[in-house]
Amino acid sequence: MRATPSRTATTPCAGSSLGRPGALYRAELAVHDAHQTHVDVWIGAAHDRLHVAIGRYLAAEAAAAALGQNPVAA
Repeated sequence: MRATPSRTATTPCAGSSLGRPGALYRAELAVHDAHQTHVDVWIGAAHDRLHVAIGRYLAAEAAAAALGQNPVAA
């Protein structure tokens, strides 16, 4: 029997660049998948990953807004 990797096994970990498009979606998907397993450790880890993804998303959004208000001369 051959094991197939899950969707979350191929997605980046919390230490990698979660600022890429779709990272927030993948983190939310990981929370959903973890809840389906009923394994508390996995659920906690997925929530931690989602928290990091949200923080990075908000930081990127704030940086983009700041650049829009104060454009940098090229």
